[in-house]
Amino acid sequence: MFRLLTLSLAAALVSLSSPAHAQVRTAFPAERGLSIADFPRLVPVGEGVYAYEALRKPGFTTVSMIVVGSDGVLIADGQESNDATRAMLAAVATVTDKPVRWMVVGSVHEDHTGGTGALPADTVLVVHPDGLSQIKSGGRKVKIGPSAIGEVKSIDLGDRVVDILFLGRAHTASDLVVRVPDQNLVFMSEVFMNRVFPPMRSAFPKEWEDALQRALDLKAHRYIPGHGFVDGPERSREEMQAFRAAITHIRSEARRLHGPSPDDRPDWGEYASWMLADSQGPIALQRLSTLRE
Repeated sequence: MFRLLTLSLAAALVSLSSPAHAQVRTAFPAERGLSIADFPRLVPVGEGVYAYEALRKPGFTTVSMIVVGSDGVLIADGQESNDATRAMLAAVATVTDKPVRWMVVGSVHEDHTGGTGALPADTVLVVHPDGLSQIKSGGRKVKIGPSAIGEVKSIDLGDRVVDILFLGRAHTASDLVVRVPDQNLVFMSEVFMNRVFPPMRSAFPKEWEDALQRALDLKAHRYIPGHGFVDGPERSREEMQAFRAAITHIRSEARRLHGPSPDDRPDWGEYASWMLADSQGPIALQRLSTLRE
């Protein structure tokens, strides 16, 4: 495991120094020249800050962020199982001997919280109140820390402060994002999925657009997605804008198809090539029909 992560760190540093035009805009690992053997991997994104990319079915990444402070480690979003979380904790141990003390639940969905049972017993969970009942209904009982809704809450890691923001309902009613001010980084969790067709089963699409704009207004140096690949600073902002445009387009298509004839078909345009388009397109139309936006 250590050898894999060491090699992955080196590869990540080379990737981040490559010209932007050399990086393929896709969530499909093979199209980026990556294989299953390349995962999981740590991607350095700032001083003492790492993105952790783990591969999951149907072949795309679930991303966590690791922030190292003098008093301990904060993880933003977990992984889907105890085994996957233990692999992440092993990766953390390759870059610091500080204990994991906090986990921010950006998304309450199982692929981000299913492994809470593998966290240290005294880990403090930071979760939006609307997501708290879902956390309690499954996984390990861990100490629940401060909630965040409608205002910024901060966690002091000793030598740095991390901000927890609720930018409004988006992929779910309880999405949180995490900002590392001293590096001007924002971890978006499932509010932003890089080149993944926006899953809308539990989403609030119009508010999702607004939340993404609020994140863009933060003018972060870099945005880190909850799924898809971690790109460099300029590319990450471009991909955030592209993801927001995808939601706008999907909403427009839903309005066009309102009361469709049997021959009507959605035109997803460029987003038809994004990961999960085939499975998530019909779900998005159903959700938008229910919401009647």
